[in-house]
Amino acid sequence: MMSMNESAPIEGPFRLYGCWRSTCTHRAILALRFHDIDFHYSPIDLTAREQEQPEFLAISPDAQVPVLAVGDRVLTQSLAIVSFIESITESADTKPGAPALFPAEPETRAHALSICERVSSFIQPMTLPGAIRRSIQSHFSRADDAIFSEQAKGFIEAMLTDNLRKLDGVFARHSGPFALGQAVSVADVFVYPQLLGAQRMGFDLAPFARLSSQTEAMARLAFVKAADPLALPDAP
Repeated sequence: MMSMNESAPIEGPFRLYGCWRSTCTHRAILALRFHDIDFHYSPIDLTAREQEQPEFLAISPDAQVPVLAVGDRVLTQSLAIVSFIESITESADTKPGAPALFPAEPETRAHALSICERVSSFIQPMTLPGAIRRSIQSHFSRADDAIFSEQAKGFIEAMLTDNLRKLDGVFARHSGPFALGQAVSVADVFVYPQLLGAQRMGFDLAPFARLSSQTEAMARLAFVKAADPLALPDAP
């Protein structure tokens, strides 16, 4: 009989619902590739608002991606998904020194999660300019669309610049190409997709030396190449 502290074994298949341009989807794919987990990718067209269709709402009432389905388990929110992937690989891998995204040392892990929170709260929203403009305009603005769009663009760029500058300073506390130094961590899994998203917006990362170095270092890694969002079937 299974005790209360034991859980049922995780049985696949793994299915990830996502969108190629979703940075949160990219985080989940990076974690899956890092741990060499096979999965089936089911694209959700956010532009066509497929996330609001009854079939998808039955899976994810939040109408958001990514969603990871493993057997009869359904997980949402990228940090929870990345943490789940790490947990099941930790329990399955008994080899000492096995690759891990979450640092074992408590303070270092806290620093990694702090960066994840910074990305989710302050940087990711600024790389969704269309959604931000629509949301702000629908609630607060009666200005001409063209004037408002230009004002919103300036606000978004200023906020993104400020928060990237602060994040660059956080990276500068550690020596090495990655967020916390020499080893890839969950912090890099969160930061890297947002930097690519900023670049897709035409944002220049050159003024942020440490962030630029991290982007270049990540792009050279095999698991990152395997997680390229432009290689997904729904990418243009």
